[in-house]
Amino acid sequence: MTEKKICSIKLKAVSPLEKTRLTDDMGDIAEFTTYPVMKGETFSFHIAATDPSAQLLKRKCKARVTVALLDQNEKNVDAKEFRAEEITARLYSVGSVPVRVAAYPDSYDDDYISTDPGLYPDALFPITEESEVYIPQAQTALFRVEVSVPPDALAGKYCVTVVFSSYEGLHTAAGEEIGRVDSVMTLLDKSLPPQKTVVMQWLHADCLAEYYGVEPLSNEHFLILENYVRCAVSHGVNALFTPLFTPPLDTEVGGERLTVQLVDVTLENGKWIFGFDKLDRFMDMGRSCGAEYFEFSHLFTQWGAGHAPKIMAKTEDGYRRVFGWDTDASGEEYRTFLSAFLPELTTHLREQGVSVEKQCVFHISDEPSEAEKETYSSAVESVRDLLGGCIVADAMSEVSFYKEGLCSHPIAGTNAAEEFLAEIPDGLWVYYCCSQSVNVSNRFIAMPLGRTRIIGVQMWKAKASGFLHWGYNFWMSQHSTHRIDPYFCTDGEYFAPAGDAFSVYPGDAGKPIASVRLKTFYEALCDIRALDEAEARHGRAETLKVVDDVFGANLSFTQYPRGDSGERILELRRRLASM
Repeated sequence: MTEKKICSIKLKAVSPLEKTRLTDDMGDIAEFTTYPVMKGETFSFHIAATDPSAQLLKRKCKARVTVALLDQNEKNVDAKEFRAEEITARLYSVGSVPVRVAAYPDSYDDDYISTDPGLYPDALFPITEESEVYIPQAQTALFRVEVSVPPDALAGKYCVTVVFSSYEGLHTAAGEEIGRVDSVMTLLDKSLPPQKTVVMQWLHADCLAEYYGVEPLSNEHFLILENYVRCAVSHGVNALFTPLFTPPLDTEVGGERLTVQLVDVTLENGKWIFGFDKLDRFMDMGRSCGAEYFEFSHLFTQWGAGHAPKIMAKTEDGYRRVFGWDTDASGEEYRTFLSAFLPELTTHLREQGVSVEKQCVFHISDEPSEAEKETYSSAVESVRDLLGGCIVADAMSEVSFYKEGLCSHPIAGTNAAEEFLAEIPDGLWVYYCCSQSVNVSNRFIAMPLGRTRIIGVQMWKAKASGFLHWGYNFWMSQHSTHRIDPYFCTDGEYFAPAGDAFSVYPGDAGKPIASVRLKTFYEALCDIRALDEAEARHGRAETLKVVDDVFGANLSFTQYPRGDSGERILELRRRLASM
């Protein structure tokens, strides 16, 4: 009988901003140089792996991650002394997804991993001790390690160990260690301060109902919504996109999206009557998940505010659509409706203990252009008195809308932010989407993770206090004509660079699968918080001096170091730790 041998796999700890592709050579990837973290933060790194043996096309194994506190001599300390059960370590397999449109053909720069079609790492599949893990031959697999540290954890050095062990197989024995990676996490004796940045990323409730095949706003739908909201909030999205009516976003002119209207509307004897039970349930769910703000769906159609959103109502003729593409936004009928609805809504919210002026964000129309200024202006005027004192904000790239008083709270495209900063030097909100593809940060799958994470330092330097992204889970084609499978179609059927439309994938049991881009953006928010803490202790001038020393004095939304921005971000965190 042939004795079974233990064949090792090849592993290397690499930066959490390393997005290793299957075809990358491990020898070309730099070893991870650790960085300090603060209490309440998440420490992360990646592991590149390959199977150098010639016996199998892939190695099936198990993997386990553990955390141990080290004493001054870097020996393990009794786990009880640092409440090991409170420090959560997680391991993910980074799944590669197909990218057909890495960038628009006429709109990209030199800071992409590649602009060629291919497989790129993105989806994060959790690994448990029961999971089957595969290490390929002649390819480089990627894993992600995360250690979540509670605010009351003991400061010091921790050894994070990931051990891969063999399965029983044709050429291998079972349960034997075939590879390990050790990394040291330095935990500072200081907690990360609370997040002050308002972060919005649009939850598309209809996409969840359609993908999972559940009735909109049913109990099953609410359970799924809660799973996705909880995931978003845990990654820094603290403003919940709330569909008062079915959002008039990315909808074909004359077309409709699945109804997810939270406000019950009745037209009785010429009078509008409103019910808020479903809205209350949705907002209560959001608060239970940790949401601090509520971002209400747009009151007028996208790109110019020419029409009303789809609004369903109970009427003498049955339950039917009463407003939509055939409704002139400036018409008396819709204005009468808004005059009845908005005061009743704001009164109800106050009765529910919601600060309408501080916790709520209202929208007119998404991304109006200079050519649509007249219709946008008309829409603004129709609700100006109804929303007095409220935050009324819209994504836009034309600073004239703000200068002419049409939008008191603009959300500037990052490629146009410098013009807005000249008018709003403190507290500007910014956004990016598919159009922000040259010389600015974004989260396209084909972009390096350093480019995604740099947004945090850019926002801190610009004193920006809010951020918006449109696609948390938009699993549709352009204009929502049909549903897509995001695991196979990452570009919305060729309408946007891969990954622009979503940051999460649909998982089993109505739960989301996070992307490495979502994790990286959250780490950018943590960078802002770390910079805030340094500023609180040493002043803005001293902290800005460190930022300029690491990134250069010309750092802005449209200028950042290419190629090595990821390593510079980790170097910044090392420098901040010394402060």
